[in-house]
Amino acid sequence: MGLFSKNPHSDGHAEQKGGMFLEIVKYTVISLILVAPFRIYVAQPFIVSGESMSKTFEPNALSDFTRNLHVLVAEDGLVNQLVLVGLLELSGHRATVANNGREASELLVSQDFDVCLMDLDMPELDGVEATRQIRSRGIGLPIYAMTAHHDKHHADQCHDAGMNGFLTKPINPIDLQRILDTVARVGK
Repeated sequence: MGLFSKNPHSDGHAEQKGGMFLEIVKYTVISLILVAPFRIYVAQPFIVSGESMSKTFEPNALSDFTRNLHVLVAEDGLVNQLVLVGLLELSGHRATVANNGREASELLVSQDFDVCLMDLDMPELDGVEATRQIRSRGIGLPIYAMTAHHDKHHADQCHDAGMNGFLTKPINPIDLQRILDTVARVGK
């Protein structure tokens, strides 16, 4: 799997403007074209009469909020880290990555964050246990689970640990933007 390559669906303008093409293959093909600094094209290609279709997301298109957030991304997967950090930075936010729950818990004690996006399945300390530790220290920032397993069992576990909600993988940029807008609105 090549992470960065020329966009095969492009007319060439994105590359001339400093854009890049990222293709991720996991269960389904997800293509992410970052065209700095104004637009993200997220495509989940599927064939309809031989043609590919895609969805377009413009950062902050849903929002009137201009507050830039400091986001802790607790995620052990490199590709997911790249996608999340790219989406956050293109929307004007600052991201710090923790590779596991232990690192996330330590970073939350030493730095100020506005929100944490917490993967549930990580080495050393999973997202649920990390959230329990964070809450036991009296840290009240919003924590959103990131998981491909959004069922009642996982939802109950996350709620009981003190998480504020879910983002289902693969991450939908519009759902991510809604969460960031909520955090920005509440934090004003």
